[in-house]
Amino acid sequence: MIEALAPGWKTEIVPRIPSIITGINQTRQVFKLCYFVEVHCSVGLSRLELYRKEWDNNRSCYRDTPRHDDNSNGSDAFRQFAQALTNKQLGYVRIPSDEIETPWRDRLNKKVKKARSGTLRL
Repeated sequence: MIEALAPGWKTEIVPRIPSIITGINQTRQVFKLCYFVEVHCSVGLSRLELYRKEWDNNRSCYRDTPRHDDNSNGSDAFRQFAQALTNKQLGYVRIPSDEIETPWRDRLNKKVKKARSGTLRL
């Protein structure tokens, strides 16, 4: 079915994992390997930045699952990439440091550090 949407593209099925939090943690690890050109990636980076847990009003706490919206769709796509890279289904290319634009990466890395320290919940 996916081949019909993108004829001629090489596709790879990423196996399901038992826990979404495992995939989120894989994404956090892979994120530090990634470089983004903001002008080309601004929508995707915005989706990653706005990805968050769902608030449960009945229990007055966050659910264990992410909020499902447009941001989760984009973030889930990036998570699938991270899982494929972690599973060695994909390789990666190093980019010379003078070609790297870092403002978004730095800002998102700060959020990840806050999340790890417990001062921000993703």
